[in-house]
Amino acid sequence: MCSSDLERVRTRGSHTAARSGCSRNAGRSWAAWGEGESFALPVQALQPRAEMKFEHVLDFGTVVHHDTMQKSVVVHNAGVRDGTLVCSSSGRVAVLQPELFVAAGGRARLKLELTAAELGAVHAKLPVKVVDGIGPQFIDARANVVEQTLLLLDLKGQPLPKVEFGRIYFGLSRTVKATLVNNGPHPINFAVNKQRKEDAAPETVDDGILVEPLRISPTMGSLAPYASMEVELIFNPQKKPPPAKGFLSAGPDDDGTEELTATHAFEVLENSAKAVVSLEGVALYPRIQLSQASFLFGECEQYEHRDAILKLTNKQDIPISFSFSPCANFSTEPTSGKLAGL
Repeated sequence: MCSSDLERVRTRGSHTAARSGCSRNAGRSWAAWGEGESFALPVQALQPRAEMKFEHVLDFGTVVHHDTMQKSVVVHNAGVRDGTLVCSSSGRVAVLQPELFVAAGGRARLKLELTAAELGAVHAKLPVKVVDGIGPQFIDARANVVEQTLLLLDLKGQPLPKVEFGRIYFGLSRTVKATLVNNGPHPINFAVNKQRKEDAAPETVDDGILVEPLRISPTMGSLAPYASMEVELIFNPQKKPPPAKGFLSAGPDDDGTEELTATHAFEVLENSAKAVVSLEGVALYPRIQLSQASFLFGECEQYEHRDAILKLTNKQDIPISFSFSPCANFSTEPTSGKLAGL
């Protein structure tokens, strides 16, 4: 085609240089013809637009039942034109900024909030639209809702709602070990509280010192997520026995026993979770009966000795240990021992 032919070229459209972040506008072309022939050159026009880029999968992870959690999606506008991202709430996932403006080449955060109202897996698709641009069409929000519970287990891993210590004497102690478990994804702090009846008065000994015959150690602490610790449940009745009547530690019409109960709760300070355990035990006063109250040995030559028999009878149904204190010029054999129960 000669120079004269080029002068007769017609234009049907316009030409714009292609750039990233522009949209194509097809259907326009250059048309040219020469001597006896013609041909067309296709032309595409590109318009500026916004181009939103972000991770379309948002995982809230493990969330405690009835809690709320917020997370953000970072939105990058890779286009050459300012744009607005419009996102709608879905199910338990709410969009805190339904319309998010993002300048060309800039970044912004889209905040979402999950309400963990139901246990189990959460899967919500939030529709997304980009004004004056393009981008992903949805955000896939996911979470796993679990309980934050506190468990008290025995050493075999079974729930421990009640501990029966059985029967022991006042002044002695019996301990049961257990495991306290934080069955949840958050660390917790706990405290042990005794649940008293309204008409119940604290037990005291004669000198006025407060006594808790049924108690737990430690009384407070903290646990990491899904961690456990050993605790001790203790029965240690300390009430002083009544004045001796004859050679019995209690009167003949008194069986010398006292049933004790208490309910304790391991309470989580961050929420309302708790583990309740009932402690029960029977405390007994020693009831040893002597075969005689006094001994008359009469006269005894120097370096000689006289013997007498003393019979001890345990009037309780559990064994009891005994011992005799040393006394000048007198001795006992045996000096100590254990009496079986009735």
